[in-house]
Amino acid sequence: MTTPYRIILTALIPFAGLHLVSCSSSNPDGITTKTDAGVPGGKITDTKSISATVTGINPATRELTLVTPEGTKFTVVASARLERFHQIRIGDVFKATSRSEVNIRMAKPGETITEGTLENSPLASSGASLGAKSRETQQFSGYVTAIDPAQRTATLRLSDGSLTTVPVRSDIDLSKRSIGERVIIRATEEVDVRLEN
Repeated sequence: MTTPYRIILTALIPFAGLHLVSCSSSNPDGITTKTDAGVPGGKITDTKSISATVTGINPATRELTLVTPEGTKFTVVASARLERFHQIRIGDVFKATSRSEVNIRMAKPGETITEGTLENSPLASSGASLGAKSRETQQFSGYVTAIDPAQRTATLRLSDGSLTTVPVRSDIDLSKRSIGERVIIRATEEVDVRLEN
């Protein structure tokens, strides 16, 4: 799984700068955003898929060598949880889909914020089909340390101590925001691997 802070910092900059008003949008890269007019934060979802063909199998180490349609070759180790490993054959094609979702919102006054891992389902066999799924959700917070109305930016100190300055959408009334307000960030990452043929 990707470190949540890396997910967040990758997502925050383009997300915070969106000039969307009460709508959803998506682009060809698999990134979808949703914001509500006048409400700080929102949701960004990034979905990516990759297919790879099995070109080598090492039963002793449970290693699979795979190659993508573009020619990128890599090796993965199948978890012992993948009970049907013995059914994998050279030429089999696997499709992996990853979905990262980041929800950002302002905390309510006095709200208790639980930080850390809220859900962790490691890669596990998905039953009848030859494949596996995993899901991890982490939540953490930050607080506003500076607001620059002229530049339309806000600086956040995240719970790991790092600072990041983000653009603020034009539909947000900065006169109603204040230093010290808390921000809640929830990051979920899902991976689904399936045999295509």
